[in-house]
Amino acid sequence: MIDIAIMLALQDSGIGEYGKTLFVNQSPIFGSGKVSDVEGFYVTSSAIGATADTYQDQVTITTRFKDSLSQSLMLAKLSEWVRNFGEEACWLPLTPLFDDLEPLQVIGVPDRQAATTTAVDNEGKFVKQITFTVNYKLPKNLQ
Repeated sequence: MIDIAIMLALQDSGIGEYGKTLFVNQSPIFGSGKVSDVEGFYVTSSAIGATADTYQDQVTITTRFKDSLSQSLMLAKLSEWVRNFGEEACWLPLTPLFDDLEPLQVIGVPDRQAATTTAVDNEGKFVKQITFTVNYKLPKNLQ
């Protein structure tokens, strides 16, 4: 659920649009190792653990842009967004995808990593990703 909330927060900040340049639970890198032609930001998360009502996930945002200058610009925007995200506790709404759910509460972001290269396409262009850890609570009406 945190991946959807992060994707919607990216959309709200003007970084992309869901279904066009923002994707959730997808990867630009296929199982064969080939890289997708679809440009954009790909948000995924993996559970690390849970204590009482607080969850901890590792969030990965992968960028895929064919133009090297666009890739650098978008990665810089994303890095700035991640750097500022979770400085303080905040609420991430799940609307318009889930109108009946309350916002998800972010407790903090204890760990942020620098951008790394995850793949290279057949033209030698990089696919990069930023990974960070998020502590959060699920919406009360989902628990």
